[in-house]
Amino acid sequence: MSRPGQPFGRLPRLILLAILICTSFPVVGSGTAIAQEADDASTPAELSTVDLVAEVLPGVVAIMAYTPAEDPDEGQGYSIGSGFVYDADGHIITNWHVVAGSELYYVTFSSGFYVEAELVGLDPRDDIAVLKVDPDVIPAVLAMGDSDAVLPGEKVVAIGSPSGITNTITEGIASGSGRTGASPGLYGQTQCGNYNNLIQHSAPINGGNSGGPLFNMQGEVIGINTLGITNDAGTALAGIYYAVPSNTIAKIAADLIEDGRISLPLIGIESTPITIPTAIIYDLPFANGVLVTAVANDSPADRAGLREGDVVLSIDDQDITKEDTLSEILMSYNPGDTIEIVYIRNGKERDTDLRLAEVPQSIFDEECGA
Repeated sequence: MSRPGQPFGRLPRLILLAILICTSFPVVGSGTAIAQEADDASTPAELSTVDLVAEVLPGVVAIMAYTPAEDPDEGQGYSIGSGFVYDADGHIITNWHVVAGSELYYVTFSSGFYVEAELVGLDPRDDIAVLKVDPDVIPAVLAMGDSDAVLPGEKVVAIGSPSGITNTITEGIASGSGRTGASPGLYGQTQCGNYNNLIQHSAPINGGNSGGPLFNMQGEVIGINTLGITNDAGTALAGIYYAVPSNTIAKIAADLIEDGRISLPLIGIESTPITIPTAIIYDLPFANGVLVTAVANDSPADRAGLREGDVVLSIDDQDITKEDTLSEILMSYNPGDTIEIVYIRNGKERDTDLRLAEVPQSIFDEECGA
């Protein structure tokens, strides 16, 4: 979790590139809970912003995560983030980086009542965490939307707790999907904060918005806000914000709720997306696919014959594009599945079969503190 003087938590690699949208405070309190009847989720027609907020706000929560200090005189550091009620069983969705490394978790509803939560599971790679509260205390369950249906230019609304200011509403437009929010070198590879296949939007978010829902104008959750981008000087770039898409959340949440852990397929490459400059430099007739920058020894990619400098074009006839990223395509597969990879080497198109392995849990434990 983030602590005073360490605003980027466990991801120092991104310090000049990404602002993790959580925040820290020096003290902690205690509280109680209120029992309210949960509403049935529905999918209405397009709403005004005012009507949307009135409908969804009961399902939006603030989250505090902290670990008590061994010496009370040192004070208590804690993280504040946001989240939302995912189902009628009391599961709460937020970001991994909001709760990582903490021992105690509190969920506060828009009414101001709060309750202690238990940690169900963490996905450091996709920056998703699931908490759980007593189902009897949840006032509403939010409806999940289809993030694949998000169109550039459509209006979106973000709700969260920037700097601990609960029930803060901002609006903007969706700028695109399938975006990488970090750097090309992290494109689909890092196991601690994948920041790939994100929804880019312009609804302002700040420290404390992490894990809070991003809505379409039907009042459906299409993502959770996770980061903003800074320039080399560390200045935040206005109007460029990112959210983990709802379809990713639904898949990962199901795994975490069932098993308390994630099972992710592993190819064993580091890669960077093919951009127009990359295509020109490598004399490629297109700007799709990924350039393999490294292959792990004895990995599935190594055994399948992939090499540094290869350009991977597709998996099982699914072209790798900015919208259908390598990471997104792999989400539909499980460890042990065999896939066909089409790639280019020295200007010649080739193909190979590759049997996916599983990302070792030890990677998450050691590198991410999961």
